[in-house]
Amino acid sequence: MLTYMILEYRNRDYVIAYGLGNGPHVLEVTVSGNKRSESTGVFLVIDAFFVSDQPQAMIEPSTQIESDNSFVIQSGNWSSEGGINLISNAMGSKLIIEFMGDAVKMNAVAGPNRGIANIRIDGQFYPDIDLFDTEYRNKDYIIAYGLGSGPHVLEVTVSGNKRAEATAAYLVIDAFLTSEQAQTIIEPEIRVESDNSKVIQSGNWSNEGGINVVSNAAGSKLVLKFTGDAVKMNAAVGPNRGIANIRIDGKHYFDLDLYDREYRNLVYTIAYGLGEGPHTLEVTVSGNKRSESTDSFLAIAIFFIKGEAQSLIEPDTRTESDNRSVLPSGNWFSEGGINIASNETGSKLVVKFTGDAIKMNVVTGPNRGIAHVQIDGNSYSDIDLYDIEFRNKEYTIAYGLGNGPHTLEITVSGNKRLESSNTYLVVHAFFSFEPSNRIESDNGFVIQSGNWFSEGGINLSSNSMGSKLVVKFTGDAVKMNAVAGPNRGIAGIRIDGQPYPDIDLYDTEFRNRDYRIAYGLDHGSHVLEVNVSGNKRAESTDTYLVVDTFLVFGEVKPLQEPGNRIESDNALVIQSGYWFSEGGVNLASDSTGSKLVLKFTGDAVKMNAVAGPNRGIANIRIDGRPYPDIDLYEPEYRNREYIMAYGLGQGPHLLEVTVSGNKRAEATSNYVVVDAFSAIGQAQTILEPSNRIESDNSLVVKDGTWYSEGEVNLASNTTGSKLVLKFTGDAVKMSAVVGPNRGIANVRIDGQPYPDIDLYDSSYARRDYTLAYGLGDGMHTIVVSVSGNRRLESNDNFVVIDAFFVSGN
Repeated sequence: MLTYMILEYRNRDYVIAYGLGNGPHVLEVTVSGNKRSESTGVFLVIDAFFVSDQPQAMIEPSTQIESDNSFVIQSGNWSSEGGINLISNAMGSKLIIEFMGDAVKMNAVAGPNRGIANIRIDGQFYPDIDLFDTEYRNKDYIIAYGLGSGPHVLEVTVSGNKRAEATAAYLVIDAFLTSEQAQTIIEPEIRVESDNSKVIQSGNWSNEGGINVVSNAAGSKLVLKFTGDAVKMNAAVGPNRGIANIRIDGKHYFDLDLYDREYRNLVYTIAYGLGEGPHTLEVTVSGNKRSESTDSFLAIAIFFIKGEAQSLIEPDTRTESDNRSVLPSGNWFSEGGINIASNETGSKLVVKFTGDAIKMNVVTGPNRGIAHVQIDGNSYSDIDLYDIEFRNKEYTIAYGLGNGPHTLEITVSGNKRLESSNTYLVVHAFFSFEPSNRIESDNGFVIQSGNWFSEGGINLSSNSMGSKLVVKFTGDAVKMNAVAGPNRGIAGIRIDGQPYPDIDLYDTEFRNRDYRIAYGLDHGSHVLEVNVSGNKRAESTDTYLVVDTFLVFGEVKPLQEPGNRIESDNALVIQSGYWFSEGGVNLASDSTGSKLVLKFTGDAVKMNAVAGPNRGIANIRIDGRPYPDIDLYEPEYRNREYIMAYGLGQGPHLLEVTVSGNKRAEATSNYVVVDAFSAIGQAQTILEPSNRIESDNSLVVKDGTWYSEGEVNLASNTTGSKLVLKFTGDAVKMSAVVGPNRGIANVRIDGQPYPDIDLYDSSYARRDYTLAYGLGDGMHTIVVSVSGNRRLESNDNFVVIDAFFVSGN
């Protein structure tokens, strides 16, 4: 967003975007209605646009669909105004239309009592539309261009919001205009009664009028898990009804106002275009209402879905409120054993948990207040603990949060309903998910990579950076039992090739601890990698990981080991920088930035390397992304296998092993010595970049101090001096002149740091350095900088560049 405060009126140019590709593109500039506090209004004043090519004529949507056309689904409370216009001020009421074509507009009647419309297309939020005007008149509003040919689903929702000048929040819709025809929407028709056992009731609900369930207790919830891409709800509106909060898959959708002047049943479309699911719907009593309503009741009769209702797995692992993992803030005291209570506004309980759902057990009663709830810093529905008598109740706080970790905050709001005699919160326990199938760390299904040894029976221990334990399992959650202690380090975690939050095993004393790694993964097969990162907190005396067991919901599966061996000196392995032969087929290097590059198929890759007392740390990249470093130090020389990755997909993939120049303190040098690679699939030929650009070519931008050395070479030892090249293609190499007075070059591609390159050698020679493969065929920018650093043997820090090679232009 461009938000520059100008104290006087003047013309300004604003760069909106570069590097979009050749187009065509559609630009939309929307009045957001927001401003900084100093500004006196929200005006946008646009003079002109500048583009790199000619602007193109847009095909305006011209197929008109009246708002009362049968193709337009009415949800909630709409009435007719002025013939074919539809009008509503009932928050959450919707008009829904499915259409073909890449653009859609809306014709509405603006006016002084108009409010703001929320817009969604294909389930995604688009900019709100404010229908306020000082007089009544018809207006066309562009909703979206460039959607693609469709089909698409548009939802226009009464937000209940308005600008200050408006006297009400009505929406009045005349027609929609699309590029092509409207489509018939297939309505959800499978009926799930609100008192069905698959609808989880949380908090305080009672029966009303047969199957209806009713509540006015803020925070009380109905939760339904279902398949299919749409869901509707039948609710009983009336003069004592309040506002419902609606969430799907953990995201807030909209608020729904069930107030009406008379009692009647209405059907509300909650969402279309969700995908086939499964999805989790939460309908929560907000405790809020419009001013005319006499109470805040929700009365829900039926849900309608396209697929089937599914059983929810309820969180069942109990954490008492006085457990040390629950952090109290403010003033709490013990009540009735393990319950803790407070009525001090702002006092808080903070719980960190993993998994996609959490519940809370509380003691309701006649002196209870309202709890404010936040998860991951976002406000959730408040929970009203008032009841006419004291009793234990469970409240579902959230489903569908994702894997986590998450942080829950329960705060004493200081608010209460009128009947309550005080504002106390009394919390008994929290519930989250826990897996229970136990796999010992030395189980044959757990693959050991690198250097692990047995400690204390079945525990496995390592402080060798890059050493890994790999386990394949089914189910949507996994935990690890490890032995924490004063010499423990930080574990790097990956699941299905993606990084997850690190786990710090440091503790002031040695003890077993459970660590939640991930929840809500989906119910398929997953691959977990636990990696010795080599990092630790300052207090720790070492970086050891000591792993006892893993716990999963499902079962452990055998891993397919990479079996196709590719020797390091195979012609399919590209050598970049300086490598020499050691012990037959082994390749060795201590030259920072030197690389071995392998293209392979299959979803896993391993490396056989020779560890030893003079070994350093190798940087690993796969498909251009950094993977955990591997520390090849050991007190004696021996061959070791190192798993680099599982779960990559069938490929092809590009592996880069780079000499980092770093080592642990005990190592006498930083050599990387590689024997072979193993992949599940085959090694493949790499297409080398061949388009040569001399370093003194005008396309190479020089920044800082450079001078010519040896015809076309450019040289500099001025720290921060740079060469910048913009190119197309997915690979780039650099030809440099190494020598005894050379330093270390920093490399960045597209703003991201890549491994440094050490240009030192005992004699002068030209060397090629592979900088990156697998960048994609688009436009890229490479920056090579003089770092000012060098190894001890070098007598200066010169960087001398001959040429670049790219696969494109």
